[in-house]
Amino acid sequence: MSARGRGAVLSLTIVLLFRIGLVGAQEIEWPTRNGLVPSLTRIIVSGAPALRVGTAAGPEYSLFNGVAGAARLPDGTLVVGDAGNHRVVFFDPTGRWLRSVGRKGDGPGEFRQPRWLGRCGPDRLGFQDGVHGRLSLFTVRGDFVGTNALPLDLNFDRVLWCSPAGDRLLILMNQPHGPVHRGTYLGSPVALLRTSGTAVDTVFRAGVRDFYFGKAVSFGTHVPLGRDVHAAAGSRTLYVCPNSDGRCHVFDTAGSRVREFSLNLKGRRVRSPDWQAALRQHFDGEPSRRYRVGAQRLWQEITPRTEFPLFDQLRADQADNLWVRTYDGYTTEYSTWLVLSPEGVERAIVAIPRPLFVLEIGRDHILGLARDEDGVERVELYRVPELRALVR
Repeated sequence: MSARGRGAVLSLTIVLLFRIGLVGAQEIEWPTRNGLVPSLTRIIVSGAPALRVGTAAGPEYSLFNGVAGAARLPDGTLVVGDAGNHRVVFFDPTGRWLRSVGRKGDGPGEFRQPRWLGRCGPDRLGFQDGVHGRLSLFTVRGDFVGTNALPLDLNFDRVLWCSPAGDRLLILMNQPHGPVHRGTYLGSPVALLRTSGTAVDTVFRAGVRDFYFGKAVSFGTHVPLGRDVHAAAGSRTLYVCPNSDGRCHVFDTAGSRVREFSLNLKGRRVRSPDWQAALRQHFDGEPSRRYRVGAQRLWQEITPRTEFPLFDQLRADQADNLWVRTYDGYTTEYSTWLVLSPEGVERAIVAIPRPLFVLEIGRDHILGLARDEDGVERVELYRVPELRALVR
């Protein structure tokens, strides 16, 4: 190995030892292959966030009520979709409030039940409203551009990707459609849909999601640790992976399937502490407080699972790598994420504080949602310069 190569390895080792010293290696359970941790780059996200917005002690714009997404723009501006307050909030790179746009109502740029905030190309932001069944578009400066109607009956399904004009979408249909009976489980079909205006094409029938509709309360929820189909979208690549077989299907933003690969993960049995942790984490990313509170009354009706699915969550970073949250160390303070290239090649494993619900993974940062002991929501930005090595 050259002197330059030895220096790079030494630098990485120093970074890892420093971070492990801060965290405590015993708090992290890394994914294994045949009983051994893969010889991949290990990154630990530790310490205080570089930026935090959201508090109950400040002005009204700083108190969030159901975060539906967040994004860090190229100039460092932080954008938060504040669903319960029916607005999009902009902060400068230091966390200083810049402006809030939107309000509760039925007119242009007004909302009833926002579900998702995301990028629509480099210069637009989209804010999905479930009640109105439409996608509102804003410039990155917060100027309202217009709205596009969502296809019929897809109001509350998950938007994965949208075109700059907001007229073409890729949507994961993962909610029950049609009548359901109280006190019953059902396998709700999951499909990747491509829309153009209000026209809909089924791109891929992906599997089923285990869903339960309450007997004592008029609420339904996907079943904790049940069968599900997860999806994540980068700037050019979209992944759809059933958690029952760990087979990932890779699409481009036109909706064409380009490849498949397997995550090669193994299942494990659920212990009682695992099940309790699953219930606590089940609504981490749900923007509707009413739903988070009401659906918890279903827990006593749902039969605990005995086996974990193969993986927990998916994300895609801005370099189109796939991030897979594993069930390793499910009750520890740090969750572990396996990072793979768009071709399915394992590239790194990353440990992230478990209470942080990851919203965006950038080229040198991780943006997520956290709640304090009183339930006050905060959007936190961690700077992770080691991520630059994962950019191809």
